[in-house]
Amino acid sequence: MRKLCVLYMLTIFLFILLFSSVFFIFRNTSTVISSKRFVHTINNKDNASNKSEIPEENIKLEREPLPVGIKPIPDEPRKVEIIMNFMGDCTLGTYCGEFTEGRFNETAERVQPEYFFEGVKHILDKGTFNITNCEGVFTDNPLEEISKDYDPAFWFKSPAKNAGIFSANGIDAVGIANNHIGDYGQEGINDTIKALEQYGVKWSDNNTPVLLEHEGIKIVLFCVETWNDVVVSGELCTQIQEYSETTDLQIVFFHGGTEKIHTPDPHKIEYAHQFVDAGADLVIGSHPHVLQPIEIYNDVTILYSLGNFVYGGNTHPENRTIVYTYTFSFENGRLISQNDEIHPCYIFTGEMNAFQPTIIDDEYDRQAVLDFMNGLLESPL
Repeated sequence: MRKLCVLYMLTIFLFILLFSSVFFIFRNTSTVISSKRFVHTINNKDNASNKSEIPEENIKLEREPLPVGIKPIPDEPRKVEIIMNFMGDCTLGTYCGEFTEGRFNETAERVQPEYFFEGVKHILDKGTFNITNCEGVFTDNPLEEISKDYDPAFWFKSPAKNAGIFSANGIDAVGIANNHIGDYGQEGINDTIKALEQYGVKWSDNNTPVLLEHEGIKIVLFCVETWNDVVVSGELCTQIQEYSETTDLQIVFFHGGTEKIHTPDPHKIEYAHQFVDAGADLVIGSHPHVLQPIEIYNDVTILYSLGNFVYGGNTHPENRTIVYTYTFSFENGRLISQNDEIHPCYIFTGEMNAFQPTIIDDEYDRQAVLDFMNGLLESPL
């Protein structure tokens, strides 16, 4: 009887133990619920913030944290250098298109196109962009000269193939806003543009700026005449401000002033200052056919006249010119530095103009040009 009671009690104990275990397991199993959280995801297309349900276990970090004590390697800064070479008036033609021996058109028939810029090739080869003023008409048509109400008057013309002299020497863009592009009327202008485009040379006039781009850096080049309404009305200043929103550099290459004087006219100074106040990063002048000095206005460089360069309009032009090199340095799309270099040149080295400017080796002549350009002398000669 005693053994029966013990067996009975043991059975009851085991039953209670089994029941408790089952209850405990059931309670814990029924309360395990997969947790979720609300996270915000950004739609880059429309910048809208959308709420979506994502299981917590599926959320991943984009980048695993680095171990303690190890610093991330910074990205290399993106550096871009823009080297721009500017040269003065280039008249690749002759008076009324004549082919007199020793003049430009006759010379162009005898030499290779590279001849004319050969003396400065080592400079142009380093340029990101090479810019000059194209002062004359390229045409193969028998066009008549337009009438001019002043004396002396000149008309310059050349065969269309001579536009290839620019491209053969690495000239990227030319200004055609000047007082000789219209020597043969609108047809002459159209023929000139066609010739330039045929040889891949960009052009700019009063109504057409040039857009240049290098490694993501965008440049707008305005080539204008100071007597044109786009300047007189102030429209150019408005354009400079507008283009500053879409380009990194705004450069003005203007044509104007009194010929054959080494001092810029007051009105030309006033216009140049207006261009800078509107946001221009560099202002370059041409037209006087002689050099005029550099001014720094509100930390912006203004060069009032580059003089002549490859110039077929005269057998004995004033024999000093320059290649003006201006370098803009960018880092991560931000302009961080600027510097310039003046390369003094002779327009010709023989008895008369042979249309091939060369670097000045004579130290006295070289220094005279540098001192003049920096405002220390009244003449570069």
